[in-house]
Amino acid sequence: MFAFQNCGPAFQLAGETSSSEGSTGSKKMNPFTCSAPGGQSVSSIRRLSKAQYANTLQDLLGGAAFAQIQPTVATLPSDEMKLSVNDIQKVISDTQMTAYQNVAEAVYNQVLASSSLAQSIGGACIVQATVTSACRDDFIRNFGLRAFRRPLSAEEVGRWGAQVFALGESSLDRVGLVVYGMLMSPNFLLKPEIGTEPADADTFALSPFELASRLSYDLTDGPPDAELMAAATANKLSSRAELAAHVDRLVSSARGRAKIRAFFVYWLNPQRYSAASFAADFLQGVDVVQLNDEFEREMFEYLDYMVFTKKASLEDLLTSRESFARGPAAEVYGHVPHVPNGPPAIMSAERKGLLMRGPVIATEGNETHPIVRGVKIRTRFLCETMGLPSGVMTNDPTFFSDEARALHSTRFRTDGLTSQGACVGCHRLINPPGFAFENFDGLGRVRAVERAYSVQGAFLAEHEIRTDSSNVLLGNVQSVNISNGLDVVDRMLEANTMPGCFVRQAHRFYKAQLESAEDDGCALSSSYQKLMVENSEAPLLEMFKSAYLHDSVFRRRMK
Repeated sequence: MFAFQNCGPAFQLAGETSSSEGSTGSKKMNPFTCSAPGGQSVSSIRRLSKAQYANTLQDLLGGAAFAQIQPTVATLPSDEMKLSVNDIQKVISDTQMTAYQNVAEAVYNQVLASSSLAQSIGGACIVQATVTSACRDDFIRNFGLRAFRRPLSAEEVGRWGAQVFALGESSLDRVGLVVYGMLMSPNFLLKPEIGTEPADADTFALSPFELASRLSYDLTDGPPDAELMAAATANKLSSRAELAAHVDRLVSSARGRAKIRAFFVYWLNPQRYSAASFAADFLQGVDVVQLNDEFEREMFEYLDYMVFTKKASLEDLLTSRESFARGPAAEVYGHVPHVPNGPPAIMSAERKGLLMRGPVIATEGNETHPIVRGVKIRTRFLCETMGLPSGVMTNDPTFFSDEARALHSTRFRTDGLTSQGACVGCHRLINPPGFAFENFDGLGRVRAVERAYSVQGAFLAEHEIRTDSSNVLLGNVQSVNISNGLDVVDRMLEANTMPGCFVRQAHRFYKAQLESAEDDGCALSSSYQKLMVENSEAPLLEMFKSAYLHDSVFRRRMK
């Protein structure tokens, strides 16, 4: 990890530090050390995320019934991971509990109003005037298995029958009460991992059903499907060989693909832009809303194609010039519009790969904000942490006035602003990769000159653009010279820091916690080995799978 002299805490990514840092070197040098092969990070028992909760309900109730309660489910607080694992609140808040109760009541009311829904949940016998004990117990046992993702004990079945089902005043009411109670149970709302018996002095083995839930929720944000539950029931999830087919199937499922897309959104932090932030003269008639939508569609189509169809490597993903852009995005990317279902188009020579697409490099407004671009490269793609010294005037009129904009380029003004004592330590690292993308304007369009605008949006002047820098550290052992953004991507890929950061970011996203050297070094090392060392052309999919085909997936730390 680089030392950032005079970097204060203001821009620090809280919690985004790791004790599993390795040595900087070539991409064939694994930066992670495996010291505890059976390790597994300590974590609290977690609740279902909003997406996991919604998917579980949908599978329990069916699509039609779920559609009716979806507006109520939408009232749950958002909990997506945006930039850090700290974005996720791990405890159940009062607001969430109220929302859970509202959803459970909505489902209860649906059951009362729909005999067909009650039958789909509990079978035809459950809506009869007289329900046999066998029918009641089968309903409780089968719905409980799906709701709690594990079999209920005979004692539990009896308790739900005597203490909940028996309270109902009608057949539908009895079904509704059990469903309501189970939807409010910690066994439904949480993902318990209490294990079977200790595996050693520090860890315990997960039960087959806990393992099935871990695999399914981590990889797809949904509950175990029938095939995975059947394997758990038959105790056929006890080895990596037995897991392999399930992991492959889950990652390639519709929800597994959606989870991978969600990871890339977290990693890339793509942006959407408002037309109000741009001068009319700058836009030249571009519809910003349409461009936002097309940028997003194209990025997801590119990801799906590279990851699932082409089975591309990380290097391919970051260097390919293939594109699926249509409409205004095709013009931005410098090619004729892609024909749906046809072969990919080819972007212009000034850009390549995922990191040079519009949602990733475009900025808000008429200026390019090279500091924002540079910080993104350092923090998201190299996993570095840095801060802004306190007391810095970021609106210094010497550099931000209309007069300054008319006289000097963004690069000149940025250098002037950040060349003062306390700023130099960080900005000697931040500025160069930001400057490398100065040939792309605020909408991500290639430009030959910089057009400067006043605060009110009036055109002021044109300035020469420089994208080169010398003696730049981009994860390499030694500093390098860079000419432009293409060079930045290539130089980052030469060292192990950038692909190592990619492995870390995937681990943080899927596990929803920071990694540690003691518990996660082996899993990270295995993922990196699969991604870069064994074969740098290996499919990205193998990295996503490898963390769940590792000994640590079977265990939980006893702390």
